[in-house]
Amino acid sequence: MSPGESKHGGDLPGSHGPVFDAFVRADGAQQYREFVQTKGMVKEIKMKIKACSSSVNSAKDRIDKLNAEIDSRKVSRIDTLTKSGLKPKETEDIVDAEEFQLMKDVKEEKRTYKNAYEQLQRLRTDMAQVTGSADVAKTNFAEAFSRYQSQIAG
Repeated sequence: MSPGESKHGGDLPGSHGPVFDAFVRADGAQQYREFVQTKGMVKEIKMKIKACSSSVNSAKDRIDKLNAEIDSRKVSRIDTLTKSGLKPKETEDIVDAEEFQLMKDVKEEKRTYKNAYEQLQRLRTDMAQVTGSADVAKTNFAEAFSRYQSQIAG
């Protein structure tokens, strides 16, 4: 077998024999290109969705860690201030510089999360549309190939 040649004798990816190869080189070339193109678009969007999902999850993890750090500092601060004689109500509104920076970091991370989530939603919408197009292209290609086989056989 020569390089790039399939076990069925053709040189097309996923070749299904000489009749298929002849069809995709001639009468079915356009449908085959459309099918392969939409299939490639589905794969590309899947990879983008995976990367975007990872960004959403990472942002959520960072938000959770920052909130946990803020909560920990708050408890420690309230405990320290209460021991120094302040009433619990008076300790709620006091925030140190590090805690304030953590709050700003949470706000920024939430913005990152929101942007990534919105992008993920757009990608999912795109995926639904492209998957529909891929299904149509696959059906058109299969029907054209079936007609071609019938013409050859009959």
